Amino acid sequence: MEANMTLFSDKDTKNWFKACIALNVTKAGLTNFVENKMKKVHTAAGRSCGQCSIEKLIPCPFQGLC
Repeated sequence: MEANMTLFSDKDTKNWFKACIALNVTKAGLTNFVENKMKKVHTAAGRSCGQCSIEKLIPCPFQGLC
C-alpha cells in the first residue's frame, strides 16, 4: 500500500497525469471545431460534379506555404 502512495508523490508521475488531463481537455475542445470543418468539406465535395479536384472546390488557406 505504501508503494502506491509514493507513486502519487513522484514529480514525474504528477507531470504525466497533468499531460493526460491536458490532452483530454484539448481533444474535447478541438472535436467540435474539426467536426464542423469536415462537414463543410463534405458539403463542398458533395456539390461537385465528381470530376473536380478538392483543390478547385476548397481554396487553400495557406497559399504560398505549401
